[in-house]
Formats: sequence, structure tokens, C-alpha cells
Amino acid sequence: MSRGKIDTIMNRDFDRKDKMSEEKVAEVEKKIAELEARWPAHSVPPSM
Repeated sequence: MSRGKIDTIMNRDFDRKDKMSEEKVAEVEKKIAELEARWPAHSVPPSM
């Protein structure tokens, strides 16, 4: 296998991992936003 093909395959795999990571980050941020929206106003602040 040539070095060019290896680089292409590796870059494709890294791009896929980056996309998956971005999707996971977006999913977690969405869940955090949903939790914050449901947080009762009389509760102890999350920073405490």
C-alpha cells in the first residue's frame, strides 16, 4: 500500500472521529441546556 493511500485512510478515520466527537459534544450541551431549563429557581445554585 502506498504512503498516499495510507494517509488518505488515516485522514478519513480522523475526520470521522472528529465528526463523532462534535456530535457527542452537541448532544451533551443539549442535555445540559435541558437540565438547566428545568432547574427550579428556588434550588441551590449548581456552583455550590
